[in-house]
Amino acid sequence: MSNVPAGLCRCGCGERTSVLPYDCSKTGLKKGEHRHFKKGHSLKVFRISATRVLPFSEQDIDVMVSMYEQGHSTHAIGREFGCDSNSVYLRLVARGVRMRHRSARRPKITFHSNGYVRWDGKYVHRIVAEAWYGRRLQPGEHIHHIDGDKLNNHPLNLRFVSASEHLALHNRERAAARRKIDPEVRQDAAEDHRDMDQSVSASVHP
Repeated sequence: MSNVPAGLCRCGCGERTSVLPYDCSKTGLKKGEHRHFKKGHSLKVFRISATRVLPFSEQDIDVMVSMYEQGHSTHAIGREFGCDSNSVYLRLVARGVRMRHRSARRPKITFHSNGYVRWDGKYVHRIVAEAWYGRRLQPGEHIHHIDGDKLNNHPLNLRFVSASEHLALHNRERAAARRKIDPEVRQDAAEDHRDMDQSVSASVHP
């Protein structure tokens, strides 16, 4: 959709660009295709007006605005129009479009290799515990899952413990597992933890 011929730098200098030796997920270019910019020339996008970067028509810009308002990112729009995200950004700003903050995007939920759940890179059990108890995790403190299930992040299943106490709790759990103690005994121990934690939460949230 751009009037700049393929193989020429899109900053407007008219110089030819190099060929990509690999697929680029950021720009959407494939191996063997010409880069959009010569090295360092993409920075010129920030130093010239939106009407001089790339000669898009008003209809093209209308489509950019519509795509952005539908939830597409500037990177995705740039791939559609064969330009970088900065060119799209400048045209959207020139049209008075209110740009989304990064926090407005959909949060990413991942499962870490250690078994814990993360929400946008932050451990869910830490977010829940800090919100429930009304304070931040202090240096040297850990958050313990009372029932041993790292996926059970209910507030009553979480408690603040020191690093040494946390290690001792897990050591006892591992020893119990090795001795194959009756599951009812393990459940009683978990209930004891929960009763103690409920008394603490009652004092925090009367």
